Amino acid sequence: MRKVILALAMVLILPVVFQSCKNDDNNEFSLVGTEWVYKLTIMDTEIETHLKFLDATRMQILYFQDGEESEDPEMGTYTVSGSKIVLTSEDGSTLSGTINGNKMTFVDSGMQVVFEKM
Repeated sequence: MRKVILALAMVLILPVVFQSCKNDDNNEFSLVGTEWVYKLTIMDTEIETHLKFLDATRMQILYFQDGEESEDPEMGTYTVSGSKIVLTSEDGSTLSGTINGNKMTFVDSGMQVVFEKM
């Protein structure tokens, strides 16, 4: 009887133990609906660049100077593969970076630009 109970317990428990979660096999995450900001202060003027991820491929770039929107927003696209991200602007130029937690880092013309998730 003891062996029957042990076998029954194994049959009931093992499927739970070996079941994998969908996210275990896919380390990508969604940026949809998130907004990221890069802040820079030059001579007492605060300049911000915001990245808004609108859906699975489209993003919007907004620029602010001292808290006020300074230019018309730009549209662009993006792709994410693991922790790598590639932004493509309306004119076709691209910028590659990495995502690590709440930080998105790009290197542009030798300058490191770090966006933080809002």
